[in-house]
Amino acid sequence: MKGKGAFFIVLALAILFVSDFAQAEDVKLYVGTQNDYPPFTFIDKNGELDGFDIAFVRELDKRLDGYTIEILPLGWDNSFVALETGRIQMVVDQVAVNAEREKTYLFSKPYFTAQSSIVVKKGRTDIKTLDDLQGKTVESFPGNSYTMILEAYNAAHGPDEQIIIKYAGGATQTAEILLNVSTGRIDAVVDDPVMSNAVRREQGLDLDIIPSPVQSDPIGVALSKSDAGREIKALIDPIIEEMLADGTLKALSVKWTESDYVPQR
Repeated sequence: MKGKGAFFIVLALAILFVSDFAQAEDVKLYVGTQNDYPPFTFIDKNGELDGFDIAFVRELDKRLDGYTIEILPLGWDNSFVALETGRIQMVVDQVAVNAEREKTYLFSKPYFTAQSSIVVKKGRTDIKTLDDLQGKTVESFPGNSYTMILEAYNAAHGPDEQIIIKYAGGATQTAEILLNVSTGRIDAVVDDPVMSNAVRREQGLDLDIIPSPVQSDPIGVALSKSDAGREIKALIDPIIEEMLADGTLKALSVKWTESDYVPQR
């Protein structure tokens, strides 16, 4: 009996050791995002990071065996710097997939579809399309997909048909730009209508969102163009497909945006 008791003790210790070893072997992945882009990523009333993109990452974390994901609210510019320097492995921040970005980054399977709309001061009727922005001032963040739309428009038009792009500083928040539109400091902004509407409601801003979208873009997880990036893509793409198939992403979209913006399968 003593021999059997010793055996079971050793077996229990071995199980505990294996369990602890397995937990210790979990690989940590870091995700960069911002914290002022509701309803996708923002600080809630309890001081916690929340939103559609945050819920998406947490769901990825649940389903990704052998890995633990930590979210870092680094901001837009800093997230991409951190990705390029290897400090983080992913950026999840409503990153639109386009040809220009694909030259630098690898992208996961799309998990959301974003729209780009013109936002103007409430009651303004002279701006309906990008053509109407010629000679007008539009504030935008350097390098984001909305700025790329404006820059592409300018590149395709002559010197007398340019949109005046005011590049926002690194410390500027999206809500400040929308406030500038509401008060008439700038003429318009091109941004996500879901986010713009959320900020408009929350802060009581006098804004109109032009109903016809300028553009629709697939949204993916940005990864480095490296072996490590390709390995992560191979891990998360099947999970994203699973979340599309089982309705998880649709439910998250409806919860956070009040509409279904998931890609068609």
